Amino acid sequence: EFQNRCCCQGEPTADYLVVFHGNIAVPEGGTVGEISLALSVDGTIIPATVMRVTPTVVQAYFNVGSSKNVQCYPGCCRNLSVVNSSADQASILVSNAVLDITRPDLVMTM
Repeated sequence: EFQNRCCCQGEPTADYLVVFHGNIAVPEGGTVGEISLALSVDGTIIPATVMRVTPTVVQAYFNVGSSKNVQCYPGCCRNLSVVNSSADQASILVSNAVLDITRPDLVMTM
């Protein structure tokens, strides 16, 4: 199970909402089958963020998206990435990718 904590001590100082959207496909010359992406924090895939599709032909794009609250602790840095979590780690195509990181507690409305 993903533990949304790092090695730092103390109470979380901030929650960040991490949202990813993009289009993924099997590249020309690739093997058709399930492909997936996931959000990763400090090198650990967050299971609840795995985005899977199963194209039946190469270069057929599918839109995927996921979001997760990530906590930060005092004096601690987090490494966030979007990783290829496909079983065979084969190359995939990604286009029109958007990674949005916000702090909902700081959002102001007018």
